[in-house]
Amino acid sequence: MAFQYVIGVEFLSEDEAFRNRMVELVQSIDAYRQKVRHAGRTLDAQQASLEWIDLFGREFFAKA
Repeated sequence: MAFQYVIGVEFLSEDEAFRNRMVELVQSIDAYRQKVRHAGRTLDAQQASLEWIDLFGREFFAKA
């Protein structure tokens, strides 16, 4: 049985740049999760996040 989730986020900071960057981060991790799923691997959100950060986090956070 496959489950689908919708994630909601409320930003307490009014810093629009921060909000946009966090949305970009979540979208990037989700895109990675979908890519590996098409390659035959199934990752939960935590696994995908950890792998993505290991692979791409340094570059992503260096842009900040």
